[in-house]
Amino acid sequence: MPQIKAKVIKNIVVAPECYKMLLACAPIAKSARPGEFVTIKISAGDQPLLRRPFGVHRVGANRFEILYEVVGPGTRILSKKKAGEYIDIIGPLGQGFDYHRPSTIDHRPILVAGGMGVAPLLFLAEKLVTKSPSHQ
Repeated sequence: MPQIKAKVIKNIVVAPECYKMLLACAPIAKSARPGEFVTIKISAGDQPLLRRPFGVHRVGANRFEILYEVVGPGTRILSKKKAGEYIDIIGPLGQGFDYHRPSTIDHRPILVAGGMGVAPLLFLAEKLVTKSPSHQ
């Protein structure tokens, strides 16, 4: 799990107080699996002190996205990041989802989440679609 500076490509509002941030970071984009997360150091100083965890929302060529909601001072600072800025990231972290095992109900998985818990499910859904027999 590398600690790396990732370049913000875009940080856009997708709903009230909800943002999607696209980051250029080849090491994370190439190694992340659905259900894993990254931790972000929000500012260069010591406030806020702790890193914030964010599920990997989507992965593309040398880039990945996070989806987040502004709920406190840390995510408020993150929401102000602009394209071209760099942020300090550690990841990918965690165990990820076990999506290789076939479902027992007609081989179709059902994905359920609430709130920001939905963030990593897009990445999972895209992986499930690409491994589906009808898409090979």
